[in-house]
Amino acid sequence: MCAIASVLWAGVRAGEAQVVEAIVVKVNGDVLTKTELDERQIVTLSRHLGRPVSAAEFHRDASLQQLAGELAPQIVADAIDELLMVQRAGDLGFEATDADVDRVLARMREENGIADDAAFTALLAREGIQPAALRRSVQRQVLIERVRQEIFRRVDATEDESLSFYMAHAAEFAAPSTITFREIVVTLPSDAELRAAPVAQRRWDTAVMKFVAAQDRVRRGEDFGDVARTYSDAPSRGAAGVVGPVDPGTVPAFVQAALRDLAPGQVSPPVRTADAYRLLKLEARTAARGGSFQDARDEIAGRVVAIKRERALADQLKRLRAAAIIDWRTDGLKASYERYVGHRLRGSR
Repeated sequence: MCAIASVLWAGVRAGEAQVVEAIVVKVNGDVLTKTELDERQIVTLSRHLGRPVSAAEFHRDASLQQLAGELAPQIVADAIDELLMVQRAGDLGFEATDADVDRVLARMREENGIADDAAFTALLAREGIQPAALRRSVQRQVLIERVRQEIFRRVDATEDESLSFYMAHAAEFAAPSTITFREIVVTLPSDAELRAAPVAQRRWDTAVMKFVAAQDRVRRGEDFGDVARTYSDAPSRGAAGVVGPVDPGTVPAFVQAALRDLAPGQVSPPVRTADAYRLLKLEARTAARGGSFQDARDEIAGRVVAIKRERALADQLKRLRAAAIIDWRTDGLKASYERYVGHRLRGSR
């Protein structure tokens, strides 16, 4: 499913018709229809399964219907919250102009690598999305984001809150020293193999020539990672020879010794061990971090603010739900919705 389809909800599919249909729930007079609920379930299933789910497949596959039923309380809760947030935007006098919608659609095009209007229109047609309905969906999301930002702008982290958070999570802010390096490893036959089989001498000669060729390319200024991909026998070959970041104490002593006096970007002389020749390049070295409050002040404040924002949004939605007139047309869904919201509220405390 493309990025556009995956972020949109009900009412955007082709064939949208203004007809009288079953209503699942009314929220302050605004409705969630059965068609809209089905569409939300299809989008959620596509996300859950990591592949597109068509409306036809959704309606004929009993296992999808069962999974959709299990996800229905969350889907309905999200739909009601969306309605409440859009209504709140209206109460606050917020608007989403055509220019606002155009900016979001331009970003969608960019994220999907779409260069022109014709390609964008073709993509919408393939996904079964009506352009006008897409604009309405984007408009709702713009309004919701403005309400979120109105809530968040009043949230900050005091010094006492940051200090309390640090005291409770101090261990998370300490970090050992690390090194990141690249390696080119050319394995050699063992002494036992050389003594046991004369053919091993040819393998030795081939390995040495291979290592010399790799070293020569590095000396000529070729990218170390590209050379590692071509010549290295180590598992790190697939990552262009990168190892780390790791604790220096966890790497072999000969690696520590070879890297000890290097500056980032420098390459070691050849390192000979019993089983291989190696070239090592230091990429980065970080010092141990004691994790003091002063060192981590900005990170701590950011985490405190994120937690407070989540709580502030949950509190706002709780107030909106409490004040809303919610008229259910499906009793079973009402009960599962109320259980789900109650569980979510307990989890946010």
